[in-house]
Amino acid sequence: MQDIEGMIDTRSRFSQRPLPPSPCAGQGTQQFVSGNADWPLQPQRLTQRCAGAAGGIALLALAGWLSGARLLAGQWGGAIPMAPSSALAFLFLSAGVFSHARWPGRRLNHYFAPFSIGIPALLGLLVLVKLIGGLDLGVERGLARTNELFGRIPMGRMSPLAAVAFLAESGALLLLLRASQGRFAASMAALLALAASVINAVVLVGYCYGAPLLYGGTTIPVAMPTALAFLLVGTGQIKLVLPGVPALRVWSGDSMRGVLLRAFLPAMLLLILLAGWLDTTRWAVASMNQTLLHSLTALLACALIVAITGWAARRTGDTIERAKEALQESEARLRGITESAQDAIFMMDSHGAVTYWNPAAASILGHRSEEAIGENLHNLLVPEHYNEAHRAAWLEFVRTSRDNAMGKMVEMVARRKDGRVITVDLSLSAFCLKSEWHTVGILRDITERSHAAEKLREEVLKKEAVLAELVAANAELDTFAYSVSHDLRALLRHIKIFTQMLEEEAVERRDTSAQTVIGQILHAEDRMRELIDGLLEFSRLGRCQVARQLVDLTPVVNEVIEDLSLDAQGHSVEWVVAALPWLDADPGLLRVVLVNLLSNALKFTRGRNPARIEIFPAAGSHHAPIIAVRDNGAGFNAEDSHHLFGVFQRLHSKAEFEGTGVGLATVKRIVDKHGGRIWAEAEPGVGATLFFSLGPETS
Repeated sequence: MQDIEGMIDTRSRFSQRPLPPSPCAGQGTQQFVSGNADWPLQPQRLTQRCAGAAGGIALLALAGWLSGARLLAGQWGGAIPMAPSSALAFLFLSAGVFSHARWPGRRLNHYFAPFSIGIPALLGLLVLVKLIGGLDLGVERGLARTNELFGRIPMGRMSPLAAVAFLAESGALLLLLRASQGRFAASMAALLALAASVINAVVLVGYCYGAPLLYGGTTIPVAMPTALAFLLVGTGQIKLVLPGVPALRVWSGDSMRGVLLRAFLPAMLLLILLAGWLDTTRWAVASMNQTLLHSLTALLACALIVAITGWAARRTGDTIERAKEALQESEARLRGITESAQDAIFMMDSHGAVTYWNPAAASILGHRSEEAIGENLHNLLVPEHYNEAHRAAWLEFVRTSRDNAMGKMVEMVARRKDGRVITVDLSLSAFCLKSEWHTVGILRDITERSHAAEKLREEVLKKEAVLAELVAANAELDTFAYSVSHDLRALLRHIKIFTQMLEEEAVERRDTSAQTVIGQILHAEDRMRELIDGLLEFSRLGRCQVARQLVDLTPVVNEVIEDLSLDAQGHSVEWVVAALPWLDADPGLLRVVLVNLLSNALKFTRGRNPARIEIFPAAGSHHAPIIAVRDNGAGFNAEDSHHLFGVFQRLHSKAEFEGTGVGLATVKRIVDKHGGRIWAEAEPGVGATLFFSLGPETS
C-alpha cells in the first residue's frame, strides 16, 4: 500500500514537472488559428456577396462605356461616371476576393488570386506614377477613348484616391493569401482594407453632404459607384480576416461587447450623419417655419434613438437571457453529475480551505458539507502523523505551482471523521481562477479492494512458495530416479553375469530344472532393464528443452514403421499411412512419440490376422494439426482411458501383453512439453484410436 508520503513529498523531493496548462498560463492570449489551420480560407457568404456586388457595379460601368449609356457607369446629373480603368480593376479585384472566399483550398485559386491582384495594382500604380512623375503610358486613354471634359475634370480617368485604394485593397488580398501563416499578415490585411473602406466612406459622405472636397474636389474626383464598390470589397475583406485580428474579433460572436458595438456604434454614426444631412439641406426648406423644422428634426432624432435603443436592448437582452439559461443549465448539469457521483469530489482554494464538498464525500469521509466547507482539508483528511509533510508540500505547491501528485491517480490513506483510517485512490488537478490557484480532488474508497488485494498477494506468495517446493521436490525426485536407475542397472549387469555363469554350469551338468529357473531369472532381468530404461527416459524428458522446427511427418513415420517391421515378423500387419502434414515440433521427441504409439498399436494387434494400423490427420478445432493412430487390436473400456497415460498404469495383465507402463506416460510428457494434448477412444475387442496434437487448442 502506498501511503500519503507517496503522494505528498517534502520540499527537497518535489518534482519540477509543470502543471497541465491552466487558465493562469498565458491568460488573455488567443491562438491565431481557430479550430482549423486554414481558417482564413473558409468560405464566407458575406464576402462572396460583397465581391459579387462590386463586380456587378464594374460590369454595368463597362457596359455603359461600351454602349454609350453613361448612366450605367454612374453619370447622371452632376455625378462623375466610374472610369473604365477602375471598372476593369474592380472586375479582377472582386473576382480574386470572391475566388479566395469561395474556393480557398483549390489549386486554381492559388494561381488566379495573385493574377487578379496584379491588374488593379498595376493600373493604380500607373495613375500614381503619372501624378507624381508625369509619365503617361496612355493606358487610360486607350480604355476610355475620349478627350471629353466635365467642366475642368477629364472624363474616364481614374482618381488618385481610387488608385491609392486599389493599391491598399490589392495588398490586403495579397496578405489574405498569407494570413494563415501568422497574425501579422492578417492584421496588416485588415488595416489596409479598413483604410480603403474609410477613404471611400468619406467619399460617399461627401456626395451625401454635397462637399466636393471630400470626394476629390475639382481635380479628378472619385466616382460614387467607385466609392461604393471599394466599400463593398473592403467590407468583404475585413469579414474574411475578422477571426484572426483580436482588435476586430470583438465585432463578431455573441459576446456582450460585440452585441453592443454592433447595435449602437453603426446606429449612432448613422444618426449623426443623418442629423448633419438634415442640417445641410435646411436651405431646401428655407421657407418652412424654423421652429417647426427644429421640432421635427428633434422628434425624428428621438424616434430614431428610441428605435435603435429598443432594438439594441432586445438584442442584448436576448443574448443575456440565452447566456443566463445556458449558465443555469450548465450549473444544473454539473451539480447533477457531482452530487450523483459515487466518488467523493471536493475543491479547495489556494489556502487549502474546502470550497465544495459533494454528498459522496460526506458519505465516505463522514463530514457533512456544512462541516467541511471552510475547513482546512489537511485537518479533515490527513492522518496526524502525515500532517506536517502534507502542509509543507502544499505550501511548496502554492509557491511554485508544481507538484508530483497533480494530474495522476495516487493511492494513500485518509482519516474519517470517526478516526478510522481508510485506503483511497486520489486524483488531483489544479486550475487558476482570478489569478488564484484552486484544486479539485476526486477520491474513491478502496479499503475493501485493498484488503482483497493484500489477501490475494498473500495467497499468491503462498502458492509461489508451494510451487517452489514442488519444483525442488520434482528436481530431487528426478535426480533420485536417475541415480537409483543408474545403480540398479549396474546391479543388473552383475546379476546377469553371475546368472549366465550359473547357466553354463547347469548346461554342463545337464540340469534342466536349473536351466528353467535360470531362464526365468534372465527374463526377469530383461524386463527389469526395460523398466529402468523407461524410467531413465521419463526422467530425462523432465529436464530436456524443446527445440521446435518444422518436421515433415511422413518420412519419420515410414522410418519408424521400417524399424518396427523386425518385431512384426510372423505377424501380418497392414500399415495405412495417409498424407500427413508438417508439424512444428522437436524432431527427436516427435520420433519418441511415434515409436511408442506405433509399437503400442503393434503390440495390441498381435492376435489379429490381419492386423491393421492407420496413421492419419484428424479433423478438429485446433491451432496445431491432430494426428491419429488407429488399430483393430484388443481395445479397452472407454471409462478407463484416464488411467492410460499414467506411469506404471496398465489396462491389461502381463500375461496378455508385455510392457512396463511407462511408454504412454512418456508420450504424454512430450506432448505436454509441446503445449498440446493427447487422448484416446476405444472399444473392447474392436480396437483403439489415440489422438495427439503438439499445439494449443483454439475455439
